[in-house]
Amino acid sequence: MKCISCLEHYESDDAGTCKECYEEANETEEELKREIDDLKAKVAFLRITRSLPTSFSDVVLVASEDASAGSPVPVPAHKAVLVSRSPVFKAMLENEMEESLSGTIKISDVSYDALRAFVSYLYTAEVCLDEDMACNLLVLAEKYQVQHLKVHCEKFLVSKLNWENSVLSYTFAHQHNAKHIIDSALTLITDNMDKLTTREEYVELVEKDPRLVVEIYEAYLSKQVNTAAQKDSSLRFAFVFDHPLGRMRRQRFICKSCEGSSDGHGVGMYCKGCYMELKDKIEFLKLCSPSPTTSTTTSLAASFSDVVLIALDSDNCSSEPPLPVQAHKAVLVNRSPVFRAMLENEEMEESRSGTVKIADVRYDALQAFVNYLYSAETCLNQNLACDLLILAEKYQVQHLKHYCQKFLVSKLNWDNALTTYTFACCHNAEDIMDAALEVITDNMDKLTTQLEYVNLVEKDPQLVIKIYETYLSKQVNTAACRNPSVRRDSSSGSGIGGGSSDGGGSGNVSSWCDPFLSWREADRCADFLVAICSLGGLFVWFVCVLVSKVGLEPFSLCVCAPFLFFYFFIFCALLVWAFVVLVLIGNETYLLSGKKNKK
Repeated sequence: MKCISCLEHYESDDAGTCKECYEEANETEEELKREIDDLKAKVAFLRITRSLPTSFSDVVLVASEDASAGSPVPVPAHKAVLVSRSPVFKAMLENEMEESLSGTIKISDVSYDALRAFVSYLYTAEVCLDEDMACNLLVLAEKYQVQHLKVHCEKFLVSKLNWENSVLSYTFAHQHNAKHIIDSALTLITDNMDKLTTREEYVELVEKDPRLVVEIYEAYLSKQVNTAAQKDSSLRFAFVFDHPLGRMRRQRFICKSCEGSSDGHGVGMYCKGCYMELKDKIEFLKLCSPSPTTSTTTSLAASFSDVVLIALDSDNCSSEPPLPVQAHKAVLVNRSPVFRAMLENEEMEESRSGTVKIADVRYDALQAFVNYLYSAETCLNQNLACDLLILAEKYQVQHLKHYCQKFLVSKLNWDNALTTYTFACCHNAEDIMDAALEVITDNMDKLTTQLEYVNLVEKDPQLVIKIYETYLSKQVNTAACRNPSVRRDSSSGSGIGGGSSDGGGSGNVSSWCDPFLSWREADRCADFLVAICSLGGLFVWFVCVLVSKVGLEPFSLCVCAPFLFFYFFIFCALLVWAFVVLVLIGNETYLLSGKKNKK
């Protein structure tokens, strides 16, 4: 039969996927899984916490629907976030309109709960929905052109569609141009046309907007015509179902992200929809201008900024004052716990002055650092990645640190391995350290000829020792795995080089490749324990026979006592000997196991 993926022939009774294609699909799935995990981490990084809007807010939104019940409760927010998420807010707040001057935006015909949920979504791209809340948020999303929220609400309302609410949902969707809801509601209505005219909502719709009723009938008629055409053409495609591929075995797969299921032949455990949804969420959460102009994140940081960062580069000999990088306290506080402690504490100089001075950093690196805090994106090269990793470590921006480590690992080669290794050790970058050690130990014959090696021996010999220890450990492991009979000689020291290459020594207690006892040693211990138990049983039997023969008279016991004592002494000595041997073997096994774990 033919493989359904590569169309190559293979030996099987049924059609399916060949081994090569299956393995390739598995690799693709693993790669997709890693990408999805990275996207989820980026979403978590870009999301601004719900509790943040109360701090450093420079604008409030008021729901006018609650004005009749008394003073409405304002919802605090940040102009930078609103401008980034909505082109309507952008036009409103960047011009000298009343809302921009007063710092208050009044929104009519909306409840406080809906407005609060709307603002929360602008910060986190998350919201807890029910049908009423979804309708209210869809109205707000359409009004302020927040397309990401509108699509989210449409998907939720489509999932809640049924015959009871289909007509009302269809009417609501037409009012707010929700195409996904319109199509789904029309399909549901046309599938139940025999019950349509009995609905009270249908009678009201005929009176209020008969054009929508005409559209329903047109959709029903079109569906009927298409169904009839498909029935007429069924004979033309009948041969497809007689083809062997028509009887292919199918499996049901469940997406690990959305838990949706689908039928297919591949190994797809992550659906494309979830991947694209994460990509869309990242685009929404980036703090950059939503309008199709050429404005960048930097221009956003310049608008409504309330803090500046200054790079104090010790290598810059210019007499000109350093250029400031503008930002927002709300963003810095959300991205970095160090900035949070610095800017939320009114006793700190940075919080009072609105200026954060950062030593030993170039202006370009600082600008790229701030840009990453807003967008989780930056264009890296070797030097910039090192500078950003230092800043990420200093301000505890773990997402950026991980991103820089991945880049530097991808650029590792023999020419930069020693320099990168030294840098990684200085900044506790374990991923880079391990990768650099791997490159170095694979090229030990060229190590001592490197100028960086000579400098490293003078500056930090401990790092050089670590290289040699890693290399020696790697050599021992390689030799042991090639020769499984290698055992460690008990007469040698506990150092790495104390192993014996002959497999038959009496002092061998454990394999270098296996931290546990070998099968041969386990058999010997088991035989020894069986012998001890047998000896103990024989002793008990001897005592019982002796007592039954001679009785318990004092004279008889005195005569037999030496024999009993001698026998008992031999038994105890053997038992102690067995215990000591087992303890020594266990201790040796533990040492070898710990040494392997350290490697």
